[in-house]
Amino acid sequence: MSAADAQLLPIFEHIPKTAGSTMRAILRRVYGRQRVFVITDDYRARIGELSRRLRRADGEVRAVSSHAGYGFHESLPACNGRRYAHYTILRESVERVLSHYFHAVQRQMVPPSTSLETFLHDDVRRGHNLQTAFLAGLELRNHVDGLTLAKDLYDDELLAAAKASLDRMTAVGLTERFDESLMLFRSIFGWQARHLLYDRRNVGLSRPRGFRPSPEDRALVRRNNELDLELYAHAQERFRDQSRDLGRGRVARVWLLRRINAAWQNSRLHPRHSGLR
Repeated sequence: MSAADAQLLPIFEHIPKTAGSTMRAILRRVYGRQRVFVITDDYRARIGELSRRLRRADGEVRAVSSHAGYGFHESLPACNGRRYAHYTILRESVERVLSHYFHAVQRQMVPPSTSLETFLHDDVRRGHNLQTAFLAGLELRNHVDGLTLAKDLYDDELLAAAKASLDRMTAVGLTERFDESLMLFRSIFGWQARHLLYDRRNVGLSRPRGFRPSPEDRALVRRNNELDLELYAHAQERFRDQSRDLGRGRVARVWLLRRINAAWQNSRLHPRHSGLR
């Protein structure tokens, strides 16, 4: 795919708690806030609104960031020569679930006394193979069609569907290698380096300082996310393959991005220091 192709529409498949809020902020820097269409709730209505906007020829929508789940693009119009380019970021499964747990406690989405075991048990969606469900289309069916999620829906067939979706993606990133992922996305979509400066967004603050989950906690999360563990391993392979294509200079470019980003965060140009935040 050519970055010069004006009809290429990046769709960021935003899996919860994978550094997606940071990625969305970068998209807004690249394309402009008003040109990034965001779907975070009211899914059916928002997807319908996106379809209406895409039928216009004014190019108002230049990128999409969506929590809906993979597959909603099938209802989007194939018009004006537009091509959809999907990309996503996955996260190591245990850390993603723990982040989700502390985020829910911090935001009072669950009572403060909620244990990790209760968090996993009481809601299949939030702690049970969410990344697999997202990429296999199960999340979309839950959000749009009202499908009731049950553990018997999470099987090898679902995992195979998620892997197939991942393989169709234009690019796959990893939270743990976020800067390298940014350089991969930049190479594919033709983004300017100056737009890649970022702060971590929506980072959980409620995890106790020095918190280390017990071996029992980790084992519990792993038992509930066996499909996600395998999917993440598949994503790592895909990421390694794509990163090799960036050439020998990729390590130096990632190092330079980190140095520039650190300098920017401490400079007067940063919104924290300039009063523009």
